[in-house]
Amino acid sequence: MKLIYFVESYVAGGSDKIANILLDNLNIKNIQLLLNKRADKKIILNTNKKITVKLYSLITPAEIHEKVNKFKGNNLVYFILKIISVFFIYPLIFYSIIYFYFILRSSKSSHFFSHNGGYPGGIYNGTSLMAASLIPSIKYKFYAFHSNPTKYRNYLFLFDFFWDKIIEKTSKIITISKAASVRLVELRFFNKAPIFIHNGLIRRRLKNFSSSIELRILHVGYFDRNKNQILLLKSLLKLTSKNLYNIHLTFIGKTVDKKVRNDFDEFLKNHNLNKYVKVEGFIDNVIPYYYNNDLLICSSFVEGFSLSILEAMSVGLPIISTDTGGVNEQIKNGKNGFVVKNNNSNDLAKKIQYFYDNRDCIEKMGKESHQIFNDKFGIDKMIHNYNSLLGF
Repeated sequence: MKLIYFVESYVAGGSDKIANILLDNLNIKNIQLLLNKRADKKIILNTNKKITVKLYSLITPAEIHEKVNKFKGNNLVYFILKIISVFFIYPLIFYSIIYFYFILRSSKSSHFFSHNGGYPGGIYNGTSLMAASLIPSIKYKFYAFHSNPTKYRNYLFLFDFFWDKIIEKTSKIITISKAASVRLVELRFFNKAPIFIHNGLIRRRLKNFSSSIELRILHVGYFDRNKNQILLLKSLLKLTSKNLYNIHLTFIGKTVDKKVRNDFDEFLKNHNLNKYVKVEGFIDNVIPYYYNNDLLICSSFVEGFSLSILEAMSVGLPIISTDTGGVNEQIKNGKNGFVVKNNNSNDLAKKIQYFYDNRDCIEKMGKESHQIFNDKFGIDKMIHNYNSLLGF
């Protein structure tokens, strides 16, 4: 047996960590990683298993959109480039099926696994799967994505309809939360809910809980609009206006969207919040930060099944998260943390203040987090489920 493991692109986040774990633990020795030449390989290739890597150099639609979006400040230029990109991208999509067909035809593989870091992003995750479906030797095809589904686009109704139908017809679809599985049927064109396999991580020792005057809060995630870090700053401003000063926020994550980061920095400066906040940027090993903080906050608009929440649970942190994706499968509201309204700084500030006023609940809810993680989200369970599904 031979497995082709396809990746379109990554930022340093949860999806690539799961890909790394799977590549290292699947019960098959012959794996070829088909990877975008321009993808960040720092994490994805950090595996103990010997894997053959094949690079493809086809420019992705996401890269084209990124280049066009740089001209958003000039309405006329942006409009013209947007029109040009539409006429360029869709022929490119159909060409990519042929492109990947010739790459895959000589692989002599039996399994094809398309690992999509977002949905409905990862266009080549779909076209490479379609190419694999044209090759008789590739008998088993799987399509996994690691985000929360978004609704089909009205102006591309037919395109999205046929896209979903082809993917459902040619592969077994995997989501990472029950919520994502249900929403696929609600928002897209799938006939039945796909299977879901929760992400899993290694078990870790429970942190030592020490009483401190300062409430130490951690946020882990790259800086872009979706992660919505500025929501925490707005909540912090509400707390300091009530003379609650013993709070410190640490942000860890690579800057992906410079405008988002600039708006974040400007808010910090304009409201004199710098003394309460530290921004670390990208960190290879985040685990020590979980041990050194009291609370993790996830402020995202969209999450499939948050890896930062799982990492925090694995060491025993309570969690506050916006109500998105599969977080309700990770957080038992009032038991190991709280789920708050999406993008609501008042709701978030109230829950932060709860921990500020009730420090004993940090240990109580943290231990509950650790127990839930050990019961449901260990790495062994995830690996077993994938190996069984793939037939290894």
